[in-house]
Amino acid sequence: MKTPIFGNTSVNPDDYQYQNIDSSAEAAFDDLTRLAACVCQTPIAILCLANSKRRWIKSQVGIIESVADSYLALCAGTLLQIDLWDENILLVQDASKEQRFAEYGLVKSQQVRFYAGIPLFTAQGLVLGILATTDHIPRQLTPQQQESLLALGRQAIAQLELRKIATNLKIVVSNTLQFPERADVDGQPDSTNNKQISVNVSANPGSTVLGAQWQEMRQIRGDLVQKSAARNLNDPDGMERTLPSPDQLTRNTVWREAYHFFTLSPDILYVMDWDGKIKRLNPAVENILGYATEELLAKSFLDFVHPEDKASTLSQWEMLDADTPSIHCENRYRCQDGSYKELGWSIFGRVEEGLIYAIARELPRHANPTLLKRSHSSTIEADVGAALAGESGTLSVRLKRCTEAMIKHLDAIGVGIWTVENNSLYLDLQASSGKLIPADFPQRISPNHELFCVITQTRQPLSTQLPAQGRSVEHEGCSGAASFFSGYPLIIESRLVGVIALHNCQPFSEVVKSVLSWVANAIAVAIDRAWVREELLSRREALLFRLANQIRNSLDLNTILGTAVTEIRNLLGIDGCHFLWCWFEGKQPSLVVTHEACNPDLPSVLGECPPQYLPRLAQKIRKLETLRIDDLATSNLDPETRSLLSNTGLTSALLLPLKTKTGQLGAIVCSHYHGIRPWSNHEVELLQAVVDQLAIAIEHAELFATTRAAALAAQTQARQLEIAVQDLQQTESRLLQTEKMSSLGQMVAGIAHEINNPVSFITGNLTHANNYIQDLLNLINCYQEYYPNPFPGVQEYIEEIDLEFLLEDLPKILTSMQMGADRIHEIVLSLRNFSRTDEAQMKPVNIHEGIDNTLLILHNRLKPSGTNPGIMIVKEYGILPLVECYAGQLNQVFMNIISNAIDALESSREPTRNITISTAIWTEDLELKSSQDKPDSLSPKSWVIIRIRDNGPGMAAQVANHLFEPFFTTKPVGKGTGLGLSISYQIVVEKHKGTLRCESVPGQGTQFLIEIPIRNSSIRQANSSASVATT
Repeated sequence: MKTPIFGNTSVNPDDYQYQNIDSSAEAAFDDLTRLAACVCQTPIAILCLANSKRRWIKSQVGIIESVADSYLALCAGTLLQIDLWDENILLVQDASKEQRFAEYGLVKSQQVRFYAGIPLFTAQGLVLGILATTDHIPRQLTPQQQESLLALGRQAIAQLELRKIATNLKIVVSNTLQFPERADVDGQPDSTNNKQISVNVSANPGSTVLGAQWQEMRQIRGDLVQKSAARNLNDPDGMERTLPSPDQLTRNTVWREAYHFFTLSPDILYVMDWDGKIKRLNPAVENILGYATEELLAKSFLDFVHPEDKASTLSQWEMLDADTPSIHCENRYRCQDGSYKELGWSIFGRVEEGLIYAIARELPRHANPTLLKRSHSSTIEADVGAALAGESGTLSVRLKRCTEAMIKHLDAIGVGIWTVENNSLYLDLQASSGKLIPADFPQRISPNHELFCVITQTRQPLSTQLPAQGRSVEHEGCSGAASFFSGYPLIIESRLVGVIALHNCQPFSEVVKSVLSWVANAIAVAIDRAWVREELLSRREALLFRLANQIRNSLDLNTILGTAVTEIRNLLGIDGCHFLWCWFEGKQPSLVVTHEACNPDLPSVLGECPPQYLPRLAQKIRKLETLRIDDLATSNLDPETRSLLSNTGLTSALLLPLKTKTGQLGAIVCSHYHGIRPWSNHEVELLQAVVDQLAIAIEHAELFATTRAAALAAQTQARQLEIAVQDLQQTESRLLQTEKMSSLGQMVAGIAHEINNPVSFITGNLTHANNYIQDLLNLINCYQEYYPNPFPGVQEYIEEIDLEFLLEDLPKILTSMQMGADRIHEIVLSLRNFSRTDEAQMKPVNIHEGIDNTLLILHNRLKPSGTNPGIMIVKEYGILPLVECYAGQLNQVFMNIISNAIDALESSREPTRNITISTAIWTEDLELKSSQDKPDSLSPKSWVIIRIRDNGPGMAAQVANHLFEPFFTTKPVGKGTGLGLSISYQIVVEKHKGTLRCESVPGQGTQFLIEIPIRNSSIRQANSSASVATT
């Protein structure tokens, strides 16, 4: 391995005159770096040069200006470690694991993980620089890629050597005694060289030159010019001697050397004018073609070209111009005896001189006319690389340029490039040139194709001979015999992406096959990168589509903003993405982060931003200025802002503000903390499109929110009106029901009062009647005792009235009358207790008495009659204290529930019908209490529970859920108002602050649970307040 020039003190690189390589960018070196990146499939390629004083970047691909010095330092450092290299290449699969790379900033920031370098050294052992490629992920290079990278390094050295030769030639010319002249439009000389100036300046101004005085030196267009001539000099002995002019001293030597090259060259050398007329030629013409030089002078170059080759030669000849100064062609050239020889021509055009220089060499007999020499190989590689390196045009357009380059340089009949269809084994033709045989080169190739299936299955190139039958193609050099097929798989990381196929008249040489392998690799990389780029674009379009979809479908701002920050972070692969709002209220702005998507190891920043960040960020947002920070350390921010952001660990950031039509301000903020994250123009454009979509989303959301608020207000108003109407209806119904119950209570009370008076009279007289009748019966007994034999008439009457039966039955009648009177009294009392018209206020009552009174009123419906077996009442009463309640209203609840139970049982087919009524006490501390509990031991928060359960048919849950709604009834039309249970619910819940529930299972009966507090202090206080207010 050679020693770097900046480390070799024994060699002065200036002696080798490479200073001229320190110049601006040149297309040749740019092509080399682009090809290096393409061959190695890396985003970065760099060509660094150095001399004894400094180092610089000659050409690069993918490096932004802010990190150029870091890449330059990395390349220079690897050159200093050249003794550790293997052969002529340095390969580092993962620089983060190499101790010698640990201190480089690019490695620390994970921007460089893979590194491959080729030293550029001369034959004298001087390293002039390095050609390197890098990637941000670890990777390996295949042997083919390594060989291609070495070849590109040799090309770079060749370019540098050419520039060295040019420099040396310039130095020789400038130091020679020959004074070349060029005259301006006035016939005056306009150029000279350094030697001429030094001689002229040292000459005596009074001397003569061939009898003429020195001409005055003058400045013309900034150039120092001087007429060349011989001059007189004085010997030391004083004798004047005249030296010959520099032309006389050196011209013969120069021309003699040039003449030797010209005459001794084994290749044919032509000098022609722009029309192809031969002006000068060398003796090799006689040896190769048999012509004397005089026979070809002033003849046309094309006159000696084979008629079949004239068209192709002329087409290439016409390509000569200032942009294409050289061409290469092969043709058959006529000899003096009329035969033809196959010659390979290198033709160079000099537009400014109006001359064409041509060099021809005879091709070996029976050799393939399209055989590529190494120079031609470099040409096709350069053409293909240039076609793929640019990003202009679609993939098909660039592949078309590649097929044209192969047709041009390989002289193939036809060339086609196919790519693999998505998720299939079919191949689609993307580009073709020349004449393709449809049978062998179809538009769409199936996996079982005769030729292509071998390539796709083996993943190896295929070269085979095709029979002539059915494949006749008119092409120069083809005689109709068998032609040849060559196919190369396009493979990227063991994945087939396509196939290149060529049809030719002759088999390709090994050199051509090697070049085609390189071309296949380059095209495979280009296809893969194009697909990756398309996928990235499609992902970006998908992001915009999803955001637009959210705007159209969701109209929920939180959903839209949350989706936006998540999708942006996933797409760009950054550490965090945030959305913030900006408000300017008063003197101090306000920034609030409302949505974020970030790495789990980063802290959340939701909420208000710290005050120190407000002024700078708020002003950026207010002015709608994009803030783009590729590298915080090298950004042009003021030191204070840079320090603030640096304290957060931020390395790269991007802020894009937005403003809605209503004046709201916000921003999308992308941040990165692990290494430098440059933002490309495509990414900024994408995010700007996202911001535009978000502005539209916010406007739509605001409009939707306003519309929804108005709709909600209208719905609320309508609901309130509906509730008011329902309340009015319920109030009206309750008033009617209350009035009805009040009237009924008054009527019942009146009837009870009216009945009670005669019943009391009857009950009072029955006592006296019983005494009187008892006295009469005693009197009869006395008559019977003292007058056992009455008169016949008396005896007959006694027998007629059946005195013995009357004496026995009369007491019974009196007893029965007493029982009837008592029964009437009880009924009147029950009616009075049920109506409770004299008890409007809450007072302690006996719940069991209210239930019994209700059952007494309903006794007629409970007893058997006809086919009705009747209904059994099962009482499971616990010991209850007096409960504070509205007795009359609570009796109404019992009446409604028991009446509904009777209605349900009347329609039941159960043989045994019963209604079970149970009561108990419940407290918050204990479960249900029964007869053992004493009223005095109850807590202030005790409740009484009344269960009324029947074994009727029950009801479904959806029916039970609506039982307490006004006007809801399960009875036929005309048999129910739908108000009984609704009023009962209001009495229990609203009047008594209790609960009323219904539990029912179809086929198992229904149970109503009434829970009311035993001591209802809140109601008592409300009543007291009402009484005070009334007073």
